[in-house]
Amino acid sequence: MLLETLLLVRNHRRHPALRFSGRAAHSASLTQLTATKAGRQTLRHKSVYPIMREFHRWEKDVHVAAACEKLIQVLIGDEPEQGMENLMEVEIPQDVEEKLKEAAAKEQEELEKEERMRREEEEEEQKRDAGATDGEKEREVVE
Repeated sequence: MLLETLLLVRNHRRHPALRFSGRAAHSASLTQLTATKAGRQTLRHKSVYPIMREFHRWEKDVHVAAACEKLIQVLIGDEPEQGMENLMEVEIPQDVEEKLKEAAAKEQEELEKEERMRREEEEEEQKRDAGATDGEKEREVVE
């Protein structure tokens, strides 16, 4: 199976939704690895930060870019204090957990708003491009 995947023809195209979920899944997997001190050290040792930094610059989907930002923050941040090496086992007080959930919901709303704005801009650009004549397009390139 792996060999078949590696041998896909160069012009093979994946469905855009699959590409999104794959990129999101990669970010989520790497974020899971940052839960332990050993995982964070391994990712740093393997130079994941510069790769994710470039990936973040390239990524157009705001949700994937936000997940990438969170991963980068963990990679470049300081190590948690003694006794908190495994972030999956840290006890979070109820009031703090509620605040985190509220912040996550607000962030989700902002990301969706940003995504709508980006789509509207792309649609407007496509309409302008479709309505422009060849001469207008050439003038835009020259300017």
